[in-house]
Amino acid sequence: MSPLCQLGYGICDADTLPSGGTTEQVPRPHLGSVPYGEFNDCIRPGEVALTFDDGPGVYTDAMVDLLNSFNAKATFYITGINNGKGAIDTTPSWTDVIRKMNANGHQIASHTWSHADLSTLSESGRRGEMIKLEMALRNILGFFPTYMRPPYSSCNAACSATMTALGYHITYFDLDTDDYNQATPEKIQVAMNNFDNAINPSNPASDAFLAIAHDIHRTTAQNLTEHMLRTLQQKGYKAVTVGECMGDPKENWYRAAGPGPSFISEIVTPTPHPTASTSQSSTTTSSSSSSSSSSSSSSSSSSSSSSSSSSSSSSSSSTTPSTTTTSDSTPTSTSTTGSTTSGTTSPSSATSSTTSSITSSTTTSTTSRTSSTSEPPTITPTPSPSPTTPEPPTSTVPCTATLDPPSPTSSCAHLVGRWCAEHLPTYKNVDECLESTNKCWEQGNFCWLATENLNCRFYQGVCLAQEEHCLSCRNSGSTSCSYVTPVYPTTT
Repeated sequence: MSPLCQLGYGICDADTLPSGGTTEQVPRPHLGSVPYGEFNDCIRPGEVALTFDDGPGVYTDAMVDLLNSFNAKATFYITGINNGKGAIDTTPSWTDVIRKMNANGHQIASHTWSHADLSTLSESGRRGEMIKLEMALRNILGFFPTYMRPPYSSCNAACSATMTALGYHITYFDLDTDDYNQATPEKIQVAMNNFDNAINPSNPASDAFLAIAHDIHRTTAQNLTEHMLRTLQQKGYKAVTVGECMGDPKENWYRAAGPGPSFISEIVTPTPHPTASTSQSSTTTSSSSSSSSSSSSSSSSSSSSSSSSSSSSSSSSSTTPSTTTTSDSTPTSTSTTGSTTSGTTSPSSATSSTTSSITSSTTTSTTSRTSSTSEPPTITPTPSPSPTTPEPPTSTVPCTATLDPPSPTSSCAHLVGRWCAEHLPTYKNVDECLESTNKCWEQGNFCWLATENLNCRFYQGVCLAQEEHCLSCRNSGSTSCSYVTPVYPTTT
């Protein structure tokens, strides 16, 4: 965990937001045959995937050299800002070693931003842990991974659903060295024995393993790793990446990511577009998390440096992202300029206004999302309002109420600093109500990512109130659910 405080209480190093805008707009198709869910073993006989968690650390650079000397490949499950080491995309030593991993053909995977227990977090918290690391790796390499391992091997059903929605393969293991419990010269032999006890009786003609260790420990870097490599060499195994041992093409290991939209200093106003009827609200909601605009040009010096480094950038299309030289995985060191070819999409109802609430009318139209491929959105600067801190609202309207949904307006539903919340889709049944609520939670996550403002919790109070209303409708046994106008915290 990040050490400066407990995540969620006070201002933590874990709350650090990488530069360059969010990556949530990047298309996340499920490609290949590897499960977008949990797996714990390799499928190709004769191969052992060596994996290292929690780095990079002070011993990682030398470990990469050691692996190279054995012509071995490994997978590094990167954590962004744990153990007080500083953010990986703003600390030169970490940026350099990550690029070195990539240039030497090792695979880079996600171990979250701050090593938080994902099973204990909310949906927005889990997404924040993944998105922040994506942003940092995007700044370093121009792309981010599709493979992840949950810290503490803890990922409950809700966590698994989040990872699947974000397009991640959840990686566990079937060979635990237990090195983190044996991280002294007197104990490291126990970790070596754990490895040997699995490998020595096995047969490379029919067996394969997915092993876990941790590159932040000196004894792992300087003792255990060489022992594992020599043992595999003697037994006739090949040390490979996780992607390789799963038979997954390298272009599936990463998603290309140019700089995304930033909500920190600007409010984005979309180009005009038609509205859709209420019956389409379910469809428009489902696309909300990926409708932010994207650009293929770099927005920060760290992003620019990734395209010029020997570690490579990646090229992709909106449906089949690929990488020519991939982080930690691609054996070639020839780099190509990364670009994204997905069309620019604009979120609806995001103009700059300090509206204090949503008002109802008698029309039944809802906001839809459209893609703009001709011109970028207009940026309209406005002064920052000062939100007050009322208690989160609660719903008091029963499921049998007969309220009509409001007409969409062109203004922001709510502002926190300069972050603009879009209006939530209206609904007439339980499923649409829950989908509208999911969008609310996703926007709440954007609020934290963009502003790190504690007033985001009051916006999330709106989400909680609506969720309680949806559940009360569902618990009543009815599929219908009458619309209740969200009551947002007032702004001045």
